[in-house]
Amino acid sequence: SLIITTAMVALLAMPAFATDSRVIALAGAGNYIEDDYNIFDWPATLPSYSNTVWMSVHHYMFWPQWSEGDSEYFTMIGASYAFGEDGSYGTFGVFLYNYAPPLNMWGDEGVYDDPLPSKFTFMYAYPVEAMTFGLFFSRADEYYSETMDSDTEEDSYAYTTIGVGFKYNGGENWYVDAAGDISFASYENQNTSWGTITDDANMKYGARARLFYEYNETFTFVPYLGFSMYDFRLTADSTD
Repeated sequence: SLIITTAMVALLAMPAFATDSRVIALAGAGNYIEDDYNIFDWPATLPSYSNTVWMSVHHYMFWPQWSEGDSEYFTMIGASYAFGEDGSYGTFGVFLYNYAPPLNMWGDEGVYDDPLPSKFTFMYAYPVEAMTFGLFFSRADEYYSETMDSDTEEDSYAYTTIGVGFKYNGGENWYVDAAGDISFASYENQNTSWGTITDDANMKYGARARLFYEYNETFTFVPYLGFSMYDFRLTADSTD
């Protein structure tokens, strides 16, 4: 009984170390290492972490502009499962969050720079010989309504991200990862002094690729290339 309990604790504790805080402590080297932390950026790597349970809690101490109220602590629970023998039918993962990071990671008091609750992520990866194809989908939304003096103000946000991934294993010494995603944001605030405010431009997209080449037992070269772009704007019924 003691051995089984200890094994279960180890199973749940080990993935918990793969957090944003740990990678930040490594000087933001998340794109140059492969572990269960960055499967969300590289969905084709999901089969490497099949049949795994994740539980994570960390503080937004590195981003004080988002450390307010209930969003001060970020919690996540998730699990992956491999279908078929050795995952021959693919690996599926589902993750639930209390809050999702903002789409506008560079903004402060800007557009779509707030974390949103009700976050879930679905992932699926399917191996075909030396190749693996991955799919990613996430959603976060928030709705707020307040009535004062018979006037009701309604405020709604939503973030939706769709992504794909590809991994090619070239042999014992090297493999390639590639991924891309597109995000859509929506916003509506009714009964403001400018009328109804809605999204005017709401798209973010990016692509990235990396190569792991093991030169010898000591050195591994990891060239990385990434690109990201967004256009976020709001519009109102009146500009007066």
